[in-house]
Amino acid sequence: MKIVIHFSSVLILLAAMVSCGKDTIVLGNCSTMGTVLSDNAFRTDENLLFNIVEGMDCSGIEAGARIFVTCDVLSAVPGNDSEFEVKVSSISEALNAEYLAETPDLMVWKDAMAITDAWISGGYLNMYCAWIHKRNSIFKHRTGLCPNTSKELGDTLAFTVYHDGQGEGFYGDAQDVSDLEVEYGIVTFPIGEFIPAGNVTIKLTFKWHKSDEQMLYPETEEHSIDYSFCPEASAALSSPSTKAMISPLATLLP
Repeated sequence: MKIVIHFSSVLILLAAMVSCGKDTIVLGNCSTMGTVLSDNAFRTDENLLFNIVEGMDCSGIEAGARIFVTCDVLSAVPGNDSEFEVKVSSISEALNAEYLAETPDLMVWKDAMAITDAWISGGYLNMYCAWIHKRNSIFKHRTGLCPNTSKELGDTLAFTVYHDGQGEGFYGDAQDVSDLEVEYGIVTFPIGEFIPAGNVTIKLTFKWHKSDEQMLYPETEEHSIDYSFCPEASAALSSPSTKAMISPLATLLP
């Protein structure tokens, strides 16, 4: 069974440009994280207010939810250099990670999750992730971050990332995988209170399935990524770290 995982880098493109359409002037194309304010408005992690006037809106997503949005910036609101009207082409609700003060019950938080990109914006650690779930699942998975306070880490801010797949993981033992597929999306975690003054390195440790570059196997192995963060540059950060890339694998071993 072929299961394709497509991981695309998140980029914010704010260079001014003109659309090739007959009537629409596009001030910029933008892909950004943000927070829902209402059905027709959200605030980006760059603290810009985007009013949705065309395309998809935030209907069905609660106010305060974290989202990833791709849109065209159509016009600036007169007299306000931080408010814009936008046409939205896609909206994805992020999964909010839980803070785990201590190592959780590993019989519950037992599932594998790959982190392929990680970046910080708006006081949040955002992770582009993949996990396995059942097709047309009605269950919402959970992700949690548990701090690692080992003195050997020095000034590195370290977290172990756990995933609870609600029993929908890839476990082996002659398991029927015909209804399993790889889901991918953004997991977000408020990290502002953990970041000390000055530059900091964030280390994320997680487990993902073993592979031979053609197959994914039920067995898992540990991975870790390091992410260097400069608070002074955080407001202008436009793309995730490429250090976090893991080669996507497309097939579950039947």
